[in-house]
Amino acid sequence: MTRLLRGERSLSGYAFPTNAEENPWVQIDLGESKVVQAVMMENRPSDRRSEGLMLSISEDGKTWETVWKAPAWQDKWLATLTRFHAGITVPGRQARYLRLETKDVSPRPLLLQRVTILGQ
Repeated sequence: MTRLLRGERSLSGYAFPTNAEENPWVQIDLGESKVVQAVMMENRPSDRRSEGLMLSISEDGKTWETVWKAPAWQDKWLATLTRFHAGITVPGRQARYLRLETKDVSPRPLLLQRVTILGQ
């Protein structure tokens, strides 16, 4: 399933829902390649459907790199994106697309209250 988000926030208390699926995911299109420095993901209070959340990035929408995995369930996560350049770790990764997904053995929907993307 592909869902493109433009940052609107629903009055229902979540930014997006997916169907109940074995591996639900949502894709965010930034419209062009940008430097993404961090992604803040907020859950609805006590809603654990995002347990096992992963963040992947892509410049072309076909080749994906997983850049962050949630260590444990939390109300909010902040995933900072860095790259190794000229022997040092530098803030930010180039990406046009971001994908949030969970991998689970039983079908469930994925929903988050808010996703905030920080970058240039």
